[in-house]
Amino acid sequence: MSRVHPRGLWLALFLVAGCRATPGPPPAAAVVIRPVPLPNLATAAAPLQQLVRERQAAAEQAGTSPAPDAARARAYGEFGMVLMAAEYFTEAETALQDAEALAPNEFRWPYYLGHLFRRLGNGAQATAAFERAVKADGSYAPALVWLGNSYLDEGKPEAADALFEKALARDPRMVAALLGRGRAALARKDYADAIGFLERGLTIDPDAKALHVPLALAYRGAGQPDKARTHVQSQGTTQLRPADPVYDEIDLLLETPVAYELRGGRAMSAGRYDEAIDAFQKGVALDPDQPALRHKLATALGLKGDLTAAIATMRETVRRSPTFAKGHYSLGLLYLQANDVARAAASFQDALKVEPSYVEPRLQLAHLLRRTGHSSAAVPHYRQVLDLDPRIADARFGLAMALVDVGKFAEARDQLVQGTETFPDRSGFVFALARVLSAAPDAQVRDGQRALSALQALPPSAQQTLEFGLVSAMALAETGRFTEAASFQEQVISNLPTSIDPRLRQQLQQALRAYQQRQPWRRAWFEGEPMELIETSQAPPS
Repeated sequence: MSRVHPRGLWLALFLVAGCRATPGPPPAAAVVIRPVPLPNLATAAAPLQQLVRERQAAAEQAGTSPAPDAARARAYGEFGMVLMAAEYFTEAETALQDAEALAPNEFRWPYYLGHLFRRLGNGAQATAAFERAVKADGSYAPALVWLGNSYLDEGKPEAADALFEKALARDPRMVAALLGRGRAALARKDYADAIGFLERGLTIDPDAKALHVPLALAYRGAGQPDKARTHVQSQGTTQLRPADPVYDEIDLLLETPVAYELRGGRAMSAGRYDEAIDAFQKGVALDPDQPALRHKLATALGLKGDLTAAIATMRETVRRSPTFAKGHYSLGLLYLQANDVARAAASFQDALKVEPSYVEPRLQLAHLLRRTGHSSAAVPHYRQVLDLDPRIADARFGLAMALVDVGKFAEARDQLVQGTETFPDRSGFVFALARVLSAAPDAQVRDGQRALSALQALPPSAQQTLEFGLVSAMALAETGRFTEAASFQEQVISNLPTSIDPRLRQQLQQALRAYQQRQPWRRAWFEGEPMELIETSQAPPS
């Protein structure tokens, strides 16, 4: 039997005692789960009652379950989502707070709480919840926008602007973030920046009416009252919600018109038109007088190719909602597709009676008048469109072509010059300007050398087109360089597609003979040739 050295024994006893005396890490604090009371479901539809009870049972089972906290949190969170969708906000708050307590690093639960508090008007609580959501996951751009909006409401434009900037870094076309940056710049009285952000938003989404009020304020602050008045006339709601698939999950939970609208919209975006039509029809059955939902049903029918059903559905939309301007406009587009010009024009006019500042139907009406030989009537409509939004290239070009039709070549030239300056990437303006400068009947307007200079400044891709050869021939003939003009015209004719209208081919031959006889050409456009802002893409002359 071996002996233990006394020093070793005392050392062993000391080590054992030391281990017992050293405190370990404190036990994790137990997560306090509050019971979520069942709301009064007496007036709720049977499917909703069943869904709420199923989610409550799952949450109660999770509350006593040994499952990981993340799984338990999901049960409470999904219960809270259903309660929030059904607008049982008090009970939803408790369920979502339980979920967040169980999974504090999960993004969705504080994010939904932020929206719940926002809907209840509890700004400070909404801000705090959105802050926790962004801390959990700072990559979700809509959350950055909502937190930025909260900061703006609290008078913190610098903090808000930083969030909007981050959102735009993730999605440069997020109009809600551009609106936020514009509002933040307005709060700093930086009117130039505000105008830049807000105009950029309108370029991306011309229908974003929420941009007009801050734009009016920005232009007024910048000392441009005329532009401010234009945007005051176009103002609409000040709320602009970003595309938000996480929040949409709330609306998709229930069998409601909103849920069917979301489902149909997603299916339509993916090209699944039958699925979209089915969803929209179910939504319309639940809310027959909701014009936006029936409008989307008509749109899906049109995209599927059922034009007759689309027109009938859109007509019913405006019958039920005669002040729904978008419905009148869309009905006009459907009539255009069906080649029913008279009804199309009437529908566009109906849209303008409801909303005189609605740009799209006014532009379509102007185009329709011009193409049906009523260019003098189209001119004032084009002017009104440009007064409302001078950035619409088709309106500038259409006005110039209408002025050509009525023989006002000097004014047409000036409109095209402005178009080349405003839209330097649209070669159609340069070609049209060169035609007018080369072949207008008005000698005061013609300037062949200026036309040639404009054509030579075009990018190489535009110079490798039939349009370039055709207009260059006109300009060369106007400057007396008839041999070169004839050469260009011959190349154009030799490269015409076989499907070209024989009458147009005959006119091109007439122009060639004029050049060969050392005579200029005095018609800027050939009969039957489209006078539209179309970027040419034909094969180049050989």
